[in-house]
Amino acid sequence: MDHENIRAFDIRKDMDAMIGLVEAAFAGELGNWGGDFRDRMKMAKQMVPLLLVLSRVSKTFQHVFDGFVWEEQGRIVSMVNVQKTGLDTKRWLIGNVATHPDYRRRGLARMLVTCAMQHAQAHGAEICTLDVRIEATPCKV
Repeated sequence: MDHENIRAFDIRKDMDAMIGLVEAAFAGELGNWGGDFRDRMKMAKQMVPLLLVLSRVSKTFQHVFDGFVWEEQGRIVSMVNVQKTGLDTKRWLIGNVATHPDYRRRGLARMLVTCAMQHAQAHGAEICTLDVRIEATPCKV
């Protein structure tokens, strides 16, 4: 596979595409997440400018929006986020692993999770935890 399709997640330009991807990837499960997903993301989107400023002036907020996306024909079809957990730069969390149903079973999420782990390690991580909901249905191999 061509790794040129992988790029860093950019919260400023990728937020709407991320919302659409999560809605497509977890269409049957969003109702179980509690509350309206789009409303929560709309509120989170309003906080982005403040958090971006904080990430530039405080180590506490650095790496809050790190992640990677897989793009095909200008469309994000798979993504992953990775961030340090609090003040501890040795512990990182990988989450929001999502792949559009039309692009599953191609190893995209695996490649993005690998990129996330390498990114975390390059920034001092010794432990990476993958956040998975207990209701998540594993793909059949």
